[in-house]
Amino acid sequence: HILNYTLDFLSDVTSDVVSSRMDDIEGSDIPLMGRTYYVSELQNGSSTTSFGKLVLLDAANEGNVAEGETVTVAGHEVSIDWIDPDEVVFNVDGVLSPGTGKLQKGQSYKLDDGSYIGVKSIKAKDVSGTIGSVSFSIGTGKLEINHNTDIKMNDNSITGMKGYVYKATSDKLDKIVIEWKTDDESYVTPVSELTMPGFGALKFTMNDVV
Repeated sequence: HILNYTLDFLSDVTSDVVSSRMDDIEGSDIPLMGRTYYVSELQNGSSTTSFGKLVLLDAANEGNVAEGETVTVAGHEVSIDWIDPDEVVFNVDGVLSPGTGKLQKGQSYKLDDGSYIGVKSIKAKDVSGTIGSVSFSIGTGKLEINHNTDIKMNDNSITGMKGYVYKATSDKLDKIVIEWKTDDESYVTPVSELTMPGFGALKFTMNDVV
């Protein structure tokens, strides 16, 4: 066992939507490992002590685009192809969202360069003719935490890194724990560092012996 990283909320994060997905928590920002992510998906699950799945997206590059305009974020040209009060179809670099193309708040998809675009909020036009707009994020990191299993980074499992998403009650998020273990013989010397797999946010180093 090397360490546990724990993000423990001083006030438990409460959802007003107690269902299979905690819809009103999705789309909000969260600090983790010195970076800012936003909650793409949080599944409630049947357990009384833990959530089923937490998906976080890197929120390093955020933008807002309205109907009829094109914005450039993280080197990508983004516009709206179609929008209603609950869903949007993006046009990114001339390519429409894959599949049905319709994304809801908190949903995302992978771009050709390996980064992810995700919907933070949707403001659709109403009967008075308001122009629809979407707040979105483009980042290189997609983090998937299933309780008590290996963490996935960009859909690849990180061996030795497990995640835990604990409940306070059925509709409250208590804390997130990242556990780092290794079965290998790992050495820390003046010329050999030990870096956290996947995240790279933490490393052990050693000075010269005097």
